[in-house]
Amino acid sequence: ENRRLREQAAAMSAQRGSSASVDGLFDEPDEQQVADQASLLAYENAFKQVTAALESGSTPSAELYADRDLHMHHLSDADLHAQYKSCMELYLNESTSSSTRGVLEMMLIKLGELVGVPQKRRVVMIEREAAEQRHKA
Repeated sequence: ENRRLREQAAAMSAQRGSSASVDGLFDEPDEQQVADQASLLAYENAFKQVTAALESGSTPSAELYADRDLHMHHLSDADLHAQYKSCMELYLNESTSSSTRGVLEMMLIKLGELVGVPQKRRVVMIEREAAEQRHKA
């Protein structure tokens, strides 16, 4: 699935950056940029699935929350900050349902803990956590 997301991100980047390079402004994205875009797409997809479940009155599965958290840890520093801001705006929006607001509150706590941690360190943290979970199972 990660390969598919990376391919989608690369295709989107290729569409945007297909014009000639002007002092490097439109150069092809490097591997990290493609991975960051794939992580953002995967995170947004998982987030939408969580909120859709809540809005429909069902409880998202633990696996869905874990998937969202995995992709949250892989977000670039800039994307993580943007997601924090976006979640804060949704949380403060009066039209947000109480169930979604509750999840947003927990997400804001998680995002707030991660904002000061560099991306590479966050990835190591989540991979170590996943390895521990597999070891326990």
